[in-house]
Amino acid sequence: MQHAYQTVATTIRRNENFVTYSEHIKRGILVEKFGIDPGAIRMIPHAPNDLSRSITITGFPDNDATGRAYAEMLLLGAIRKASHAGYASTFSNSKVQFLFYASQFRPSKNVITLLRAYEWLLRKKGIGHKLILTGFSQYESVRIFLDQHNLRSDVLCVHGLTEPELAACYKLADLAVNPSLSEGGMPFTFTEALSVGTPAIMADIEVTREIIKDRTLREASLFDPYDWRALGEKIQWGIQNRTSLYQQQRKFYDDVLAKRSWADVVEEHLRILDELAGRQKVAAK
Repeated sequence: MQHAYQTVATTIRRNENFVTYSEHIKRGILVEKFGIDPGAIRMIPHAPNDLSRSITITGFPDNDATGRAYAEMLLLGAIRKASHAGYASTFSNSKVQFLFYASQFRPSKNVITLLRAYEWLLRKKGIGHKLILTGFSQYESVRIFLDQHNLRSDVLCVHGLTEPELAACYKLADLAVNPSLSEGGMPFTFTEALSVGTPAIMADIEVTREIIKDRTLREASLFDPYDWRALGEKIQWGIQNRTSLYQQQRKFYDDVLAKRSWADVVEEHLRILDELAGRQKVAAK
C-alpha cells in the first residue's frame, strides 16, 4: 500500500496538468493534499453505465417474460461460479431473493460492514435473502467472517462474471448495495442497477453527494457507511419500499444521469488534449 501511494504521489508531483472525474477528488486530494493549482485540473464526470443491452430480449410474444427467463438462466450460471463450489454446483432456485454488491474486495470497499449488517438481518430480523458478492471468498477478512458466522451458504462470492451474467445479477436482485468508503465518482453500482430495473442504496460519501444533490433522494438512497446497523436498517427499508425507491431513483437517472454519454466523456478529454497541444505549439514558436 505504501509503495502504491508513493508511486501515485510521485506521478502527481512530476506533472502539470490533470483530469479527474470528481470535484471532491480535485479539491480534497490534488489541491489540498498535493498543492496543485486548481486551474491546472479539469473535472470530467463519468457517464452512466447502462447494462440493459446485455439483458434485453426482443422478437418474442412476451419479451418481458422471455427476458426474465433468460436472466434467471444467467443467474444460475453466475451462482455456479461461486467459491463454495459444493453448495453452488447443486443450486437450482432461479427465483431466489438476494441482495447484490458488485465490487472487488479491498479495505475501502467496506465489505465487512455489509456482512455485519447482513448477518444481523439474517439472524435477528428473519430476512430470507441471500447476499451475492463478486469478490473472492478467500480474501482474508471476508473468509474469517464467513467461517466465524457460518455464512458460507448464505453469502455467495462469485467471480469471473460475463457482462450478461453481471446484468442478470443486477436485474434479479431485490436491492443493489454499495457501502464503499471511497469512489472516484458516482458509484457505477447505482447506474448499472437502475439501468436494468433495480434500486440501489449507497454509502453517504462526498463523491456521491456531489452528484445526488436533492435532499429527498439522498435520504432515500444513502446511509452512514460507518454504522452497520444503519446499513441493515436501510437495506430492510429498501426491500420494503423497493418500488417507490426505484421510481424515485429512475426519474433522476432518466432526467439527469442518462443525458450524459461516454461519447461526451471522450469528446471532453479530446478537447482538453487539443487545448494543451495548442498551448505547446504557441510556446514553441
